[in-house]
Amino acid sequence: MPRPFVILFDWDSTLVDNWDSIIYAWNVALESIGRQLISRDEAIARAGRPPQENFVEVFGAEWQPARSKFYEVMSSPESKARLKPLPGTETMLE
Repeated sequence: MPRPFVILFDWDSTLVDNWDSIIYAWNVALESIGRQLISRDEAIARAGRPPQENFVEVFGAEWQPARSKFYEVMSSPESKARLKPLPGTETMLE
């Protein structure tokens, strides 16, 4: 087979552990609307559910501004600093 021109990876739990970033973003968004913070276990239990469903259930009537805050925080340097390469990622990419 010919060598691939490009290989695409889904970084979410393929190349990095992003749970700390996700939990950080959830909690900043929750705090911004005066809600109780989410635990790691609760965040992980919500994995795989449609984002829209999660935002409405977690943020209630304020889901739209909270969703905006969540995505703003996910792209922040503070959130990116919480990403951790999964074991073997560097070797696999080389």
